[in-house]
Amino acid sequence: MTKDASNKIKYKLAIFFEDDSTKNLLLKLAKKRGYEALAFKYPETCVVTTDPGCMCIKEHRCADMMILGRHFLSLKALDFLGCQSKSGCRVPFENKLIISSTYDEMEEQKGKDLGVKMLYMPFVFKELDDWFDECEKRLERMK
Repeated sequence: MTKDASNKIKYKLAIFFEDDSTKNLLLKLAKKRGYEALAFKYPETCVVTTDPGCMCIKEHRCADMMILGRHFLSLKALDFLGCQSKSGCRVPFENKLIISSTYDEMEEQKGKDLGVKMLYMPFVFKELDDWFDECEKRLERMK
């Protein structure tokens, strides 16, 4: 979370999604809300996947919210989030969203245990807007 020139809060969103069309749609929606959005095809851009001993920086977080696809070539989103949990990721887990067309029972339970939101595709834009609103409210309370 940063402030722009007009002193308005600008939230940071990290998107990890292999599918380019969905990733680009999420980028457009985020920018429409005024977010600083960064998109990645694979989670390996997050250091916790390449350095298991990595501990996230305590002073600040890399993003305020995170959206992920369910699967990547090298690992599942829930496994990636598990690595982040162990490393002390500073992005609130309630501000992490996994989007997929299917989930099995074990994945749904693991998502609940981690505290992440899981959204089914195809999704309605209002569902995503509501999630963004909830994230912003949480971030405001954390100040």
